[in-house]
Amino acid sequence: MAVMEDQREIAYVESVARGWTMEDGEDLSAMRRALREVRARALPMNMSMDLIRRTAEERWSS
Repeated sequence: MAVMEDQREIAYVESVARGWTMEDGEDLSAMRRALREVRARALPMNMSMDLIRRTAEERWSS
């Protein structure tokens, strides 16, 4: 999500097939709610890095 120079708020969404921008107020509200939920469930950065390292070592180390 971004605020443009003219103060319009937009969001960019990308999928495997394409990307698109959203400017509709209801869509942006839904995006804000979804991002808040993801942030609330995310691990702190140091715990995320540790999990990634451990997973890589367990799955891809010889």
